[in-house]
Amino acid sequence: MKTAKPPLPGGRLLCPRFWVQFCEQFLCIERRLGIELWKALYPSAELLYQLAKIEDSGRHPTQITRFAELLPPKQLLEACERLSPSKRGKPRRRDVVDLEEAILARCDGQGKWI
Repeated sequence: MKTAKPPLPGGRLLCPRFWVQFCEQFLCIERRLGIELWKALYPSAELLYQLAKIEDSGRHPTQITRFAELLPPKQLLEACERLSPSKRGKPRRRDVVDLEEAILARCDGQGKWI
């Protein structure tokens, strides 16, 4: 079975290829910010497994749908908050605020992907 990326010496996983594509094409953000978001995400083991399955399946739509189920918008917004905390008394990073707006634009009233 293929894995998303081999672990780094420090134990953190490199950013999966599909994650970068998701960030660039779905969230419309730069690769650099997508990688920063990945580092702030704290993905579950199930999400990591799903990312590997996406690559193994040739990016089959069913696997991508499951990825969306495992990554709710709320989890991405929490990662954005870790990247640029709102309660520090300093202005927030504009690219992170724009990303939050992009995430919210792709949500329904229930906080699920549309």
